[in-house]
Amino acid sequence: MIRSDADLLKAYVLQGSQDAFREIVNRHGGLVFSICRRKLGDSHLAEDASQTVFATFVAKAAQLEAGPLDGLLAKLALRTCKDICRSRSTRKAHELRLQEAFRLMHLPDEPDSRLAALNKVLEQMRETYRDVVMLRYIEQMDVEAVGQALGLSVDAVKKRLVRALAYLRERMEAQGFMLSLSVTAGLLRGLHFPPPPGLAEGILSSNCGSRSPIAHPSRRAPLFVQTARELIPLSVAAAIAVAALMPRTRPGISAAAMVPGFTTDRPAPSTAHRATAPVVEQQLRRKVPDLTARGGLQITLLAYSRWSGVPIDPQWDELKAVGIGPNTPVNRQITDLTLAQALDEVLLAVSPSGKLSFEVSEGRILIRADVARWP
Repeated sequence: MIRSDADLLKAYVLQGSQDAFREIVNRHGGLVFSICRRKLGDSHLAEDASQTVFATFVAKAAQLEAGPLDGLLAKLALRTCKDICRSRSTRKAHELRLQEAFRLMHLPDEPDSRLAALNKVLEQMRETYRDVVMLRYIEQMDVEAVGQALGLSVDAVKKRLVRALAYLRERMEAQGFMLSLSVTAGLLRGLHFPPPPGLAEGILSSNCGSRSPIAHPSRRAPLFVQTARELIPLSVAAAIAVAALMPRTRPGISAAAMVPGFTTDRPAPSTAHRATAPVVEQQLRRKVPDLTARGGLQITLLAYSRWSGVPIDPQWDELKAVGIGPNTPVNRQITDLTLAQALDEVLLAVSPSGKLSFEVSEGRILIRADVARWP
């Protein structure tokens, strides 16, 4: 029985199944290599980039939601190729190498001169349209996966595809090739780069011994929210989801510590505990871990309190007076921010009008509402 990507991802993260990881590589390794090969123009560099993509996937596997992986891996491949291009010495040298790589490029199974002409026209297209065509027609990804890879909506992907195909057909007609849109789309499939022999084995050998973050006894790794919801109440699952994205360098923090009523070896900061003002200011300047905050306000603030070791005390009487309570939903992507900036983002999520704020008082962070500003 063929297992879905979601089942394979669960088996790898929860059980450390190397067979599941091997199946993921065999299923999507060709897609990743072809994207890297076209973006970088060099087969050996594309192999290195493919290994980097799967190494990144291994590192982030425990934080992923169960579902199709082609869009995610395509996104990682595009990002990896972009980082590689940026690292090249100068823009001029990069362009010269890229032009030479494309000049020497061997097109697989070229049926006639139309394929070479189509490839040349494709390389002259703007990157925003070229990437959409590459993923949809060359790599045969569905529209939803293309949107995930490029950060676009389905409608935006469809509009770009229509414009890109019209551009390709127009340019091909200018060179004497009369092609319909369907024939143009079919020819694009011939530009796919098949993976070299041994690519999957190279990826697997480079990640040999990389056990699942959950299966590894020395790390506290998160569970899937979907699995948690099947076993425990939604409020507890939300708490585990927040704890899942906390840094691994503080071994005293666990998912159990995030849920009231659970025991833990490290007590939660409370109003009885006070940090010094310099400690609080120092914590406010520290970068917090990336977090997709989708739980209640109380759980989100508790997560940051656990992470920083500084008590965060919402003044619930003031907050409830303006209609905000512990279960007010927070929906915010927190990325590359300090604790102070993250708190601002969380408060802005529950109060878009900006009438909530925080202040430092006696070694605590107080969350307050400006009641006078509310109607």
